[in-house]
Amino acid sequence: MNNKNSIIIRSMSLTLKRFFRPASAAFAAVISLLLSGCGRLGTIPMSPDTTPGQWLGKHPHINMNIFSRDFILAEPSSSAIVYLLAVVTIAAGIRFLKTRGNHRSKFWWGTALILWGIGTLLAGTSYQAFAYEIKCAGKALCS
Repeated sequence: MNNKNSIIIRSMSLTLKRFFRPASAAFAAVISLLLSGCGRLGTIPMSPDTTPGQWLGKHPHINMNIFSRDFILAEPSSSAIVYLLAVVTIAAGIRFLKTRGNHRSKFWWGTALILWGIGTLLAGTSYQAFAYEIKCAGKALCS
């Protein structure tokens, strides 16, 4: 029985390796394709046309100076909540990974939570905290 199970596991392992090599190459190709189009994001106009002053009038913000660099932090309370959620999610993912033992589900949950937390950090940065700097700073019209 044990030898038969060992053969089945080896067979499944080889099948998975054959599947994941092309799948990982396809995943890398899709990510490269998606990222190659990001350089044109600044050319997409905001609809309706919005000036930086109008944008600031509609969104809560704080003028900040860190390391002799002035910038506008948009939606500070929402940004803080998003960053806190990201830290909690990453911490939960790390905890799953540290306590996983032989459980594969904990490995995948931990990995997913860490990636979710990283995505939350990136979204909190681009869509909230530094939205004005990305969309409007130094431009006649926001994009």
